[in-house]
Amino acid sequence: MTDLRTLPCLSETRLPFPLFRRGKVRDTYVLDGGHLLMVATDRVSAFDVVLPTPIPLKGAVLTMLSKFWFEQTADLVRNHLVEVVLDPKRAAELGDP
Repeated sequence: MTDLRTLPCLSETRLPFPLFRRGKVRDTYVLDGGHLLMVATDRVSAFDVVLPTPIPLKGAVLTMLSKFWFEQTADLVRNHLVEVVLDPKRAAELGDP
């Protein structure tokens, strides 16, 4: 089993797209075609403050939880989800097939 304390954290993103907004936990970029790319980082926010120590895989877990519930409720209400792309290395660390 992997020791989570040894995994690298994604604290900040620097992607080759225009940055729309850097939030406390997610970074949002503008893509072509009117789409936005939301990246959930490993940053932690509590009481409206970003804490200094990120949690490894937090962003990946948050993304997969969101994906699950968007898919589960898609027949009840429309949502903004187009696609979830998880870094293959992160997916393997999570045990995602």
